[in-house]
Amino acid sequence: MPRSVLVKYRMMPENPDVDVNKIKEEIYSLDLDIKDLKIVPIAFGLKAIEVVVSLPDKEGVAEESEKKLLEIQGVGDVETVSITLV
Repeated sequence: MPRSVLVKYRMMPENPDVDVNKIKEEIYSLDLDIKDLKIVPIAFGLKAIEVVVSLPDKEGVAEESEKKLLEIQGVGDVETVSITLV
């Protein structure tokens, strides 16, 4: 049985003026198996997006998904917060 992992990413917009709801729509349009997505207030009007994605347990897959997320317009940084084997 193929194993999979849950990868949690924290995405930061380029600046506080970026529309995080537009970024959220873009995330859902990607070919990713999204399990959870939250918009989290950070400070001074800045909001982060935390997204949990289910991926096959193969080398390099988490990095490929991180790259896709970073290519979304308005995203300044993507950080892998955790990887959990399921």
